[in-house]
Amino acid sequence: MTPRPVRLVALTLAGLVLVACEPAPRADTGATEAAPVASRATTLALAPRALEFVPSRADFSVATAVLSVFASPPDEVRIDGRAPLEPWTLIELERVGRDRFALPAVRVDLAPGREGLVALSLKVWFAEVDNRHDALYYARGDDRYALVAFATRAEGPGWEEARPRFSQNRVATLEAFEAALARPIPIALNDRPLRAVERPEPPAGVGDRGELEARARELSGALEEARVEVMRRARRLKLRSESSPGYLEDAAALEAAQAEYDRITDELLGLRDRLEDSSEGE
Repeated sequence: MTPRPVRLVALTLAGLVLVACEPAPRADTGATEAAPVASRATTLALAPRALEFVPSRADFSVATAVLSVFASPPDEVRIDGRAPLEPWTLIELERVGRDRFALPAVRVDLAPGREGLVALSLKVWFAEVDNRHDALYYARGDDRYALVAFATRAEGPGWEEARPRFSQNRVATLEAFEAALARPIPIALNDRPLRAVERPEPPAGVGDRGELEARARELSGALEEARVEVMRRARRLKLRSESSPGYLEDAAALEAAQAEYDRITDELLGLRDRLEDSSEGE
């Protein structure tokens, strides 16, 4: 398969633009947070580099790696000179070898004199297990959401929305974040045997290229609906205290909405690979 170009904000499937923003927060990840960090920097710049992931099991390999960027409020931030349409932006990294990916140069500018929040995190998907089941194989649950993360601050406006996806493995400075990227990145996995039911599978009844493209269009609409539902559920939960009636029900509804978003995202990523494979075979 030919190397994939870097994709910013959207994943491109044979000319189909599919919104694939990083999902809104889960109700509770159980993450242990570092001390709040405040940063007055108005520019965050990541240098281009090759990233090397090191799964602890030889039967696992990284299929997709993404850099997630959270910006709040988005109209006070520019990512590579462009204003994001919403707080969540996902940058898919180009695969250059087994467990190796190319991180492009990334520049994030904050409006001077404002207290905007920017958070960065690195997440992977595996080739051998789908995104609905990969949590079963991580030795540390936090690693599933972010192998390393950074935030310009860990309090104030926007942080509660970002926290469940950017508090895991969070380092205190951008320099520490870059240092983590410069080293081989370990992925600790447990000894659970791989099961066929948990492996990525093509959607039933989808075969030729026309059917793949039709399915991709259908899923792109479903993904946007799922994203809106996650954001709606997250906002609803944010208005409740943990002791209020209905909190647990709302938290469970948010988890279910997040799981559906993850399922659709996983299927879209699989469709993209199949479309690329079919293009190379033509």
